[in-house]
Amino acid sequence: MSNLSGNGWRTYLDRFHQERAGVTEKLLGRAVDASGANPYDWLASAVSERGRVVDLACGSAPL
Repeated sequence: MSNLSGNGWRTYLDRFHQERAGVTEKLLGRAVDASGANPYDWLASAVSERGRVVDLACGSAPL
């Protein structure tokens, strides 16, 4: 990793996630609190059941 500024960083991230598809979900899915809830549960509980949510650049959309 010689040049991680500018376009080099984007290229690195693109390649990293291509080679490790689902890595973010795997990591966050293992992070749980005392009740067994994970970050996706925490996020879902913070959003009202009524109304609309706009998710931009959501990646692979685990929610």
